[in-house]
Amino acid sequence: MRVFVQIMVIILTFVSCSNSFNSYEGYTKHEKGYWYKLHSFEEGYIKAKNTDFVSAELQFSIPNNDSLVFTDSYIIQVSNTDSVCLPLMLHDVKQGDSISFIAPNTRCIRNVLPAEFFDLFSDGKELQITAKILWVNDAITYEKKVKEYAIWLASKLEFEKNYIQTFISKHSLTFTLQNGIYKSIVKPGTGKIPQNGDIVSIRYQGSVLSGEIINHFTSLEFVYGSQWQVIEGIEKALATMKQGERAVIIVPSEFAWGEKGTSDGSIPPFTTVQFDLELVSVTQK
Repeated sequence: MRVFVQIMVIILTFVSCSNSFNSYEGYTKHEKGYWYKLHSFEEGYIKAKNTDFVSAELQFSIPNNDSLVFTDSYIIQVSNTDSVCLPLMLHDVKQGDSISFIAPNTRCIRNVLPAEFFDLFSDGKELQITAKILWVNDAITYEKKVKEYAIWLASKLEFEKNYIQTFISKHSLTFTLQNGIYKSIVKPGTGKIPQNGDIVSIRYQGSVLSGEIINHFTSLEFVYGSQWQVIEGIEKALATMKQGERAVIIVPSEFAWGEKGTSDGSIPPFTTVQFDLELVSVTQK
């Protein structure tokens, strides 16, 4: 009887392990070891094949856990390999498809995430990835588009640069280019220049160059050098300022909200912004 019980325990353990994904209703198991569910699909488009490029909006989460979600757009070259990573999972998708995957939480899948999310998602046993396929291109077409985009981007940045110079030439203040930011000191400072890890307190008001206010004067305290606190342009400007200094800065879009603009559409792509910025205090953490 003891042997029989032990055998039954082994069998039940095996069944439990082999069905670890079975709680995900509606998913189909792929032969390579991950699960997928097609939410919607488009007729008439060719499936992504080996070496094709796929543009997709990907949402990462841990199954049955809505507390941690990350979404961003990616361009990934698909590959029909044995490694359960995004290049394999996006094989055979079509433009317009909406599909979800549940896969083992491996390093190769998390590698596309920013560093801070890479660590946050590391504890889950599986990852859930929902993909909206924006387009599929073969390698030759994609290379052509990359070259066309590079030319287009250079023209947009050149136009913005000329726009900034025209704006500065008509401004009553004198600006100098420091750390990629155009800066005019209104009130000199005499204190410390911020270093990574310092706690800085700032006061600022932002606007676009046409004069429309982004935000009225706001105070903010944060750890200098930490991510997601302020736009890169403000950090770059603070690196040139002393405690007590107040300056007007002009931030090119590449150090503000870039070629995408803000997610809510309030600041369009390639928008130069201006800040009245004061470095109120700098203290060591």
